[in-house]
Amino acid sequence: MAETAALARADCGPGVLVTSHACDVSDEAQVLRFRDELLAGHGRDHVDLVFANAGIGGGNSFVNDTREEWERTFAVDFYGVYYCARAFLPLLVASGDGVLVNTSSVNGLWAALGPGIPATAYGAAKFAVKGFTEALIEDLRSNAPQVRVAVVIPGHVGTDIIPNTLRAHGTGPERMSEAELEGTRDALVGAGVLAEGSSAKPEASYDYTELFSEVPVP
Repeated sequence: MAETAALARADCGPGVLVTSHACDVSDEAQVLRFRDELLAGHGRDHVDLVFANAGIGGGNSFVNDTREEWERTFAVDFYGVYYCARAFLPLLVASGDGVLVNTSSVNGLWAALGPGIPATAYGAAKFAVKGFTEALIEDLRSNAPQVRVAVVIPGHVGTDIIPNTLRAHGTGPERMSEAELEGTRDALVGAGVLAEGSSAKPEASYDYTELFSEVPVP
């Protein structure tokens, strides 16, 4: 968060206020707190643009993974979008020319990460985001024409979503054993998600967060 805010401040030019806020978007109370802090920090009574982009993976198997992991993933990936729309829509209406941008995924079109790699929680949530946003198009056109809505469906992009997903579920590369790291690497290579040899670094000091950041995840 601090790094992102610093980059924004470096490029925003004079007279532009950049504030940073942290909240768990799966918790509606935290989203409302974020909204109120944002308005207070900027001295505004409306917003012009809202991007609902938070996401994690996990809960890939409805059969084998825990219900808690499955529901945590769905809560962040869908309810995070829903709660932000609830919290910020009146402020977008007040703008008179507001835009709500919701991030789905290529997995909102294809509900698997690849052959033999289910993604039921993530896929279900991203399908839900796509459907919710497309349904809002007509709803807003009819009932709040001063607000537009768009759904973004990115392809596979190299981000830190995998290590951050592990942390969001209470684990992380720094907490995994050497055997778990090796097994994860081999599984990703075998699935074709990582190139053969891309992470086969034998050095004991190898930062495995690099391994996960190399993985292109939708």
